[in-house]
Amino acid sequence: MRRSITIALAVAFMAAQAPVPAPAQEAPQKLPVFIKAQPLEKLAPKYPAMMADQSREGWVILSFTITAEGKTANIEVLDSSDRAKRFHEAAIEAVSTWRYTPAQVDGKPVEQRNNELPVVFTIRTSGGNPMGGSDITRSRIRRIDNLLAEGKLEEARLVLEEAEGGYRGLNLYEYSHLFARWHLYHRAKGDHWQSLTYVRRALWGGENALGTELYTELLRQRLQLELSFGYVKDAGETGDRLEKARKQPSSAAPLLEVLAKAKERAASGQPFEVQGKLDQSCERDCPEGTAAWRYRPLRRTVVFQGIQGRIDNVEADCDRAISKGTVQDGTAWTIPASWGDCTLTVRGSRGTLLGLVEE
Repeated sequence: MRRSITIALAVAFMAAQAPVPAPAQEAPQKLPVFIKAQPLEKLAPKYPAMMADQSREGWVILSFTITAEGKTANIEVLDSSDRAKRFHEAAIEAVSTWRYTPAQVDGKPVEQRNNELPVVFTIRTSGGNPMGGSDITRSRIRRIDNLLAEGKLEEARLVLEEAEGGYRGLNLYEYSHLFARWHLYHRAKGDHWQSLTYVRRALWGGENALGTELYTELLRQRLQLELSFGYVKDAGETGDRLEKARKQPSSAAPLLEVLAKAKERAASGQPFEVQGKLDQSCERDCPEGTAAWRYRPLRRTVVFQGIQGRIDNVEADCDRAISKGTVQDGTAWTIPASWGDCTLTVRGSRGTLLGLVEE
């Protein structure tokens, strides 16, 4: 049974019952004009002295709101390379000072939510080049590659965990290459959800950390995974990055054709389905043992179906509004277009599977 929920305030108008000679033509509805916030002042974060002394690098993914006054608020850490609090604190402190020309609706300043960005902490050598990996980390990476090639997955996992134990002193090169190997490990195990999580984390290091060949190949593999799950919006952004890459793998062309067809279908208005799994860290409003799945829909109406497991709540965090509720099989959510771009966060028991139909 399908339940439909419209996330908005509705006002019903009753028409007069008396007959009229001819219906008057209604004027087209004027939608609010929403202009997104634009940066005015973005100071770089201060590099934590202790981290610099230890040659530590990393990245932090932040979410924040831009107020109607152009200030930042509600700053939260969504993910980071090693959970280092000093990088978290430095990133939050920097973003708290940023100023924007506020978003506007019909010329009036308004709040803009759902802003996400990476803050990367990197050190250059005296020659201006990025740092490379230590001899011990490079040796471990070669060993992991050999074990994966031989199909010795459990041995590869043990070496990865051993290398992971040294995260407190790793740089972007080392993080990125180890995340790439975790991606390959989970892919070999058939866990494509974790594979996608780690290939995304590896790519935060960028082309300088990974090298052009590995960087573009990971983009191709990320695109393949996003298309397999039906993530058209994410796949579109990955495809754009792949097309702009300096060296594109020859195997990317067929995937880009699949992406073009997926975009055509999405633009045609036909319903399409995406698959989700609650296997990501849950950053807030989460009891112990809770996981999350985050998804950015293309359309305004989504239908939840095929739920296998427990879903506690779903939150729509949009440019101009936020809403939270519960769902079950067949529940349909309609998000007003005036709310802008949105991210859906589904929270519940780790491993829960679900389908989402965009209508």
